[in-house]
Amino acid sequence: MNRKILIVDDSKAIHDDFKKIFTPNKNIEFENLGSFLFEDQKVKPTIDTEFQLENAFQGQEAHQMVLDSIKNNAPYAMAFVDMRMPPGWNGIETIQHLWKADPNLEIVICSAHSDYSWRDIMDRLGGTDQLLILKKPFDNIEVRQLAFSLTQKWNLKKQANLKLEDLEELVQQRTLELKKANDARLDFFESMSHEIRTPISGILGMLELISNSDLNRGQLESINLAKWSAKSLHALINDVLDYSKIKSNNLNLEKIEFSLNSTLEEISQMYSIMADEKGLVLYCKQDFSLPNSLFGDPTRLRQIIINLIGNALKFTKSGYLYIKSEEISRNSKIVKFRISVQDTGIGVKKDKLETIFSKFKQASEDTTRNFGGTGLGLSISKDLIELMGGKIGIESKLGKGSTFYLNLELPFISYEKDKALSVEDKIYLLIQDNLQRDIIEYYLKQFNIGFKILLSLEEINKCKISDIILTDYLTVDNYLNDYHNIYQLVNISNPTLLEEQNQSVKYLTLPIKKRDFIEVLSSSIFLKKEIDALKDESFEHNILIVEDSLVNQKIISFMLKKLPCKFDICSDGESAIDQLKQKNDYDLIFMDCHLPGLNGYETSKIIRNQKLVFDDVAIIAMTADMNLDDKENCIASGMNDIVIKPFDIKRIQFVINKFTLNNFVKNQGSLIKERKIFFVIDADVKSFEVKKISIIEVFETAEVKQIKTTLEACSALKNHQPDYLILDLDVELVSGIELLSLVFSNEALKQVKVILFTDLSEDDDLIIEAKDIEGLYFCSKSSNFQEYLSSIR
Repeated sequence: MNRKILIVDDSKAIHDDFKKIFTPNKNIEFENLGSFLFEDQKVKPTIDTEFQLENAFQGQEAHQMVLDSIKNNAPYAMAFVDMRMPPGWNGIETIQHLWKADPNLEIVICSAHSDYSWRDIMDRLGGTDQLLILKKPFDNIEVRQLAFSLTQKWNLKKQANLKLEDLEELVQQRTLELKKANDARLDFFESMSHEIRTPISGILGMLELISNSDLNRGQLESINLAKWSAKSLHALINDVLDYSKIKSNNLNLEKIEFSLNSTLEEISQMYSIMADEKGLVLYCKQDFSLPNSLFGDPTRLRQIIINLIGNALKFTKSGYLYIKSEEISRNSKIVKFRISVQDTGIGVKKDKLETIFSKFKQASEDTTRNFGGTGLGLSISKDLIELMGGKIGIESKLGKGSTFYLNLELPFISYEKDKALSVEDKIYLLIQDNLQRDIIEYYLKQFNIGFKILLSLEEINKCKISDIILTDYLTVDNYLNDYHNIYQLVNISNPTLLEEQNQSVKYLTLPIKKRDFIEVLSSSIFLKKEIDALKDESFEHNILIVEDSLVNQKIISFMLKKLPCKFDICSDGESAIDQLKQKNDYDLIFMDCHLPGLNGYETSKIIRNQKLVFDDVAIIAMTADMNLDDKENCIASGMNDIVIKPFDIKRIQFVINKFTLNNFVKNQGSLIKERKIFFVIDADVKSFEVKKISIIEVFETAEVKQIKTTLEACSALKNHQPDYLILDLDVELVSGIELLSLVFSNEALKQVKVILFTDLSEDDDLIIEAKDIEGLYFCSKSSNFQEYLSSIR
C-alpha cells in the first residue's frame, strides 16, 4: 500500500504540524478518543499503516522531487500544497507542474486566504476529481481522513489500472488467438474447397468437351443445363468461404471482361427448370441496348443474382418469376444498369423490409420453419454489391409478392450496336401468354422490326409460306407442311419435346436467348461449334502439361488435341524437371499450382533458375481458385499467366496463341512480300469496307484482311506478319490493349505499324504517353483516313 505523501509549504512550522498529525502515538490518541465518543470500551486501539512524509519548501523543489520519484518508480500518492509560497511558484502554478510530471497525483490545496475562488481554480486547473481544498487552520482528524481516503483512492486506481493493463494484454492475446483460429479455419475451408473443386472442375471440363461434340439441339441444351448446374454448385462451394472472407476483409473482387447478356441467359435457363418443377413460369426480359461487354466481377455478380432468384423461388408457391435488366444511364466509359427479380410470392411486411438484409434474419420466425434457409444469402448479396459500389433493395406487398433489385455502375469495354437485321418476311405472333408476348414484342421493337398479332390458329392461313410465325400453341401440326417458318415457343424444362425435334418443326426455347432470337429472325441455322472457329491445323504446338489430377489431365488433353497440339504429361514437379532435362523444345508449359511434393510455384522457380527452358517459353499457372496472394506467388515464381479451372477452351487457345506467337513469326520474317499487308480488326462489314477502300487508294497492291476479334487476331498473327495493324481502340479497349502489349513486347513484331482509331483528343493522357512509342499511331475518327495513311506511308 502506497502511503507516500509530499508536503509542499514554505513554512517549517506547517511541516512540523503535519509530522505530529501522522506520528503513530497520535494514531492511538485518535482511536481512544473515538472509543470514548462512541462509548465502545471494548474496541482495541489499532495503529494505521504509517504514512511516509517528505517535505518541499518551494514549488520548484516539489516538482523535481516528483520527477525523481517517477524515475525511481516510487511515486507519491498525494500532496498537500500551500497556496502562497514566495518567492517561487504559487500553489496553482506548482500544481500545474506537478500534474505534468505525474498526472495521477492526488492533491489538497492548503490556504488561509481567499486568493482564488473555486471557480477560478477550476478555470486554471481544469475540471478534475483529483483536487480538494483544505482551509487553514485545519483540523487534525480532517487531515488524517483526507490522507487516508486519498491515498486509498490512489492505490485503488493503481490496482484498477494494473487490472486494466492485464485485461488489455489478455484481449490482445485472445485477439491473436482468435486471428490464428480464424486463419486456421480459412486455411481449412480453402483446403477443403480445393479438394471439392477438383472433381467439380473435372465434371465441368468433361461437359465442356461433350458440348463441343456432335449433338442435336436438345442434347446440347441438356448438356448446357448440366454444365451451368455444376457451375452453380461450384459457386455454392465458394459461398462457404465468402461469409468468413467478408467478415475478415479478405474478399477480393475481380475486374475482367464479361457479358451481362450471357450471364443472365445462363442463369434464367437453369432456374427455369427449377421454376417449372414448382409449377411456376420464369420470364427473362433483357435490355439488348446494354453494352455487350462489361468490366467487373462476373462470378460475384452471378452469385448475387442467383441468391435473389433462389430466394424468390423459395417463397413463391404459384405464379411466376420475372427477371429484368435495364439501362439507367451511361457516359463514354461507365454504364449504370438495374437487374430486378420480381415474384408473386408471400411478400414481406413493411416493418421487416429494413432488416431483411441483416445477417441470419428472415421475414418472420415462421419463415425458417416453413421455408428453411439461414437468412445469410441476402446479407452476403448486400455485402457483395456494396463492395462493387452498387446498391441492393426491395419493394414488396404482403401477400402480393416482392421485387428485389440491384443498381450497379461498371465500365464497358466493347460496345457495338447490334446490326440492323434484314427481315424481308413478316413476323407474326400467335402467343397466349401475355407476359411472354410482351417480352417478344419488346425485343422486336429493340431491333426495329415490325410485327403483327394473330388471335387464333385459323388466322395462320392469312400468312405467306415464308413468313415467320412465333407461337406457344403446341397443336400446329396441320400447318407445318404449308408454312416453313413456324417456331414453337418451348420451355427449356421440356427436354423430351426438344429431343423429338424433326425437320418439319422448329423450336425457340424459353427463356429466349439473344443469339437464338436473332437466328430465328434471320432464318439462320446454327452451323459451327466454337471449336471449329478456333481450330488451326497449320502447326502443332509442343506443350508440357504438369497436372496431378487424372480427370484434369484427360480434359486438357482432349482440348489440346482439338486445337491441335502435341503434348507430354507429368504428374508432379519432380518428374516435370526430369522431363525438361531430357527434352527442352516445348513451346509452352501448363503448370498446376497445387502439386504433390514440389508445388507448382516451387517447380517453376527451379525451371527458371536452372534455365531448363528458354526465357521466352511461358509457364501458365492452372488453379481452381485465384486470389491476390496466389497471383503474386505466380509472378514471383516465374509464371507468365493464369488459367482458372474449370478449363475453358477459348482461354486455352488465347493463351497458346499469345505466348507461342514469337516462335511462329520468327519463321515468317523472310517470307514478307513486297506488297503491304493490312490486318483490320473490325467486326462490322461496312466499316471494314470503308477502311479497305481508303487503304487500296493509297497502297494499290495492298492485301487487306478483315479480323473480327482480338482472339482471331492472335491466331492470324501466328502465321502472318502484317505491315499494318488497324484497331478501333474505343471498341476493343481492354482486349485491344492486351493485344498491343503482345505486339510491342515481341521482337519479331517490332516492324508492325499499329494504327489506333479513337475519339480521344491530342491532350488526352493516353495519347501524350503513347506519342513516343515507335510504330504506334493514333488516327482521329473525325479525320480523313485516306489522307492520314498517305502521311505515314
